[in-house]
Amino acid sequence: MKKHYLPLLAVLLAVFACQKPASDPSPAKPGSSEKFAVNFKVSGFSQVIAGNARSADTSVLQNAQKLIYVAFDANTDQMVSQQIKIASDSTFGEFRDSLPTGRYVVTVTAIKDTTCAAPVTDPLGVTIFKQGADIFYKRAIVSLTSSVDQNMALDRVVSKMVYQFKGRIPFNAKKVSIRPYLAEAPSTLSSLLDFYTGTNKRNQHYNYYAYEYPIPDSLIGKEGLTISTYMINPAGTMSADFSVHISDATNKYIGGADIYKVLLKTNQTTLLTGYLFDSIPAGGGVQVKVNPNWGRDTIKVEF
Repeated sequence: MKKHYLPLLAVLLAVFACQKPASDPSPAKPGSSEKFAVNFKVSGFSQVIAGNARSADTSVLQNAQKLIYVAFDANTDQMVSQQIKIASDSTFGEFRDSLPTGRYVVTVTAIKDTTCAAPVTDPLGVTIFKQGADIFYKRAIVSLTSSVDQNMALDRVVSKMVYQFKGRIPFNAKKVSIRPYLAEAPSTLSSLLDFYTGTNKRNQHYNYYAYEYPIPDSLIGKEGLTISTYMINPAGTMSADFSVHISDATNKYIGGADIYKVLLKTNQTTLLTGYLFDSIPAGGGVQVKVNPNWGRDTIKVEF
């Protein structure tokens, strides 16, 4: 399948002297009182797709419904400026800011589905819930002594999970629950992307909870069920365990599986396929292989 890099929007951070950001009326001033123009332009997403025939403006809306710009004082880790734009804003894709002399950590984050991801304040970042969302992020360190003008390309910081459940769906099956965790350390798998560090910082308040997928009546009695979810993964490679439960209308457990040590890679899809509803055929086992797909590779796990 032919792949192209998706050209994006311009997120223009054009800044004028003596102008303060509307969302932070009294930012900290790590340097002198003199302010300089700071211009960042988001030149694209590091996303690989097939058949790219869309305009730049269309691609922006298809990849981001919310854009978050945050500047931190690099010496104190304190936020000095923050702005959030949503797709319905007339200036979506453009930020205007001004910063005094100093050393800053500047981040831009893009969220595709705002019903499954949201910014949080302690620590400052974004967390995903339900089935998760596609998220892009970039972190830059800027030493500001004069005006700055540079491009930023946002990188995908999630892994995609695709579950393909084989077998005929029972007539009493009403819900599939999927929960990622780590068996040896249940509270260490974090759903949080920390803006300042760019890591999925461990935090007891941002663990993964079970995503409950109601099985449509149109699928009852038919073979095959596919569900997709996302997980925060800016580090590149990590592993997780997954618990899958099937329940009836009274929430009674009627089947499921636990899948251990599943490999996840940033900007790649991990495909888990196996039997939940019927017996596993003779000779069935666990196989792992890598196939071309979303991003560079798809990691395939059969259970």
